[in-house]
Amino acid sequence: FKNTYPKQLGELLGDEYHVQNFGFSAKTAQENNKESYRATKLYEKSKEYQPDIVILMLGSNDSKPENFVSKEYFKQAERELIEIYLNLESKPRLILATVNAGFYVHGATEGSYMYDINGTNINIINEAVYELAEEYNLELVDTYALTKDHPEYYKIDGIHPDKNGQKAMAEAFYQEIID
Repeated sequence: FKNTYPKQLGELLGDEYHVQNFGFSAKTAQENNKESYRATKLYEKSKEYQPDIVILMLGSNDSKPENFVSKEYFKQAERELIEIYLNLESKPRLILATVNAGFYVHGATEGSYMYDINGTNINIINEAVYELAEEYNLELVDTYALTKDHPEYYKIDGIHPDKNGQKAMAEAFYQEIID
């Protein structure tokens, strides 16, 4: 995991920061499925850590047709997570992130992307993230805008950014943190 954006972000921020990655692949903000992030040990550890800064980036897997209920349902699930983190004893600075862009691979040109990630639902979820950032007056990093014109960041599956995409994300989070 040497090329993940949290690892690269830690390198950019230097020794004054301790970046810990509590992300868990294939998890959702919503709890209406067996893939809820809140059902993981990493979620519990993320709260116990008492962070000073939290980057909340969920939604790709919420976009799957079998998981997606509605914009409001997603917003409520994300709102609950926002409030949980904002109310930690450490009172962290919370940065929301949109869902990355997705790309078709292997000759596909319509329908969902790999792993059933749904582009239409990603747009709806990103609208919800923007609305929540405004509602809570939170910082937001638009990783969708960052990645939407860069299919070269997705060399394998069109969903998970490669080291160059992860680097671009790390740099965007770095700028948000230091500005």
